[in-house]
Amino acid sequence: MVKNFISQRIKKLQSSLLENQSILLSKNSDIFYFSSFADNVPEERIAFCLISKKSAHLILQAFSSEPAKFIGKILIGCSPIKLAEHLNNLKNELNVNEIFLDLENLNVEEFRAISKISDLKIEALDKKKIWQLRTQKDSSEIKKIKIAIRITKQAVLETIKELKVGLTELEVKKILENKIRQHNFCELAFPTIIAFDKNSISPHHQPSQKKLKNGTVVLIDAGAKYQEYCADMTRTIFFKEKDAPKKIQQKEIEFKRVLKVVKKAYQQAEKLLSYPDLKIADLDLACRKYIEEKGYAKNFIHTTGHGLGIDIHEPPSIYKTNIDKLTPGMAFTIEPGIYLEGKFGVRWENTVFTENLSPSGTSRVLRKSKQSIK
Repeated sequence: MVKNFISQRIKKLQSSLLENQSILLSKNSDIFYFSSFADNVPEERIAFCLISKKSAHLILQAFSSEPAKFIGKILIGCSPIKLAEHLNNLKNELNVNEIFLDLENLNVEEFRAISKISDLKIEALDKKKIWQLRTQKDSSEIKKIKIAIRITKQAVLETIKELKVGLTELEVKKILENKIRQHNFCELAFPTIIAFDKNSISPHHQPSQKKLKNGTVVLIDAGAKYQEYCADMTRTIFFKEKDAPKKIQQKEIEFKRVLKVVKKAYQQAEKLLSYPDLKIADLDLACRKYIEEKGYAKNFIHTTGHGLGIDIHEPPSIYKTNIDKLTPGMAFTIEPGIYLEGKFGVRWENTVFTENLSPSGTSRVLRKSKQSIK
């Protein structure tokens, strides 16, 4: 079944090409999407994928494991010189004289080597052509993301139960990440964010040696990656022991007030997911408008969400000027937040899907993953 998905993806990309054209994929996640080859040595170049109108070639470094699910031919050797040699041979074999390159993901030596191939026209690849395919998740991708969501949620909730006075942000991070890694075929989607009190004001805070105390706001932003597909979830809680002094009780009251606003803002966006012809901007504006009405406009300092899949950040970006429409198969986050300078930040985040949005743009119902609701 997965092999069939790979074939379908390649055929969709091929349909956009003329007989004399080809695309050289050099971004690891693009290569995985079209070949199922997972790069386990990200600091080295170990693969390219060349797709032409009627063929697909995976170019691998020697000693790399060949993916069983790839439907095309495999060539060995991907140094700049060897790559140019392969492309020159394929140019003649396939009668291809035009190649689209992902210039953001080629190094200088690779580009120079390709540029020396005679009678080969080089064009910059329009990445929208790739993202138009990758943002439309098929059923196998959605299934993997949902498993990653379930693992993430379990790890976050279990970690919250294990919080105790004296633990540092780094120690809490280690606890959570170990819980994610204990699952088969699972890794981290991104470095876990654990932030106490004032540290939670920074959306991308890096965990420190700050210790957990009675009456602490704790922000946890984590994600599992299951079989190369990511999830993302944030929870913010108020940690206190049973007998809390009045000062802590007052702080908790303010925290609960802010949390209520953030969760309600989340719901304002979430409930729009059943509306037909929804623009991506509408999700951001729904959150932003509610937070503004409650007097926290200046404290919502980032976009409402982002797409995810093989990469933790993919299109679509959920921001107020994105006039693109939601389409079937999208996976993205909704994550409003309020950040009070000198006090604490509160963010609430889930991963949602448009898996039931009809291709015509009229929605039967845009459903969130059941695992991501609570």
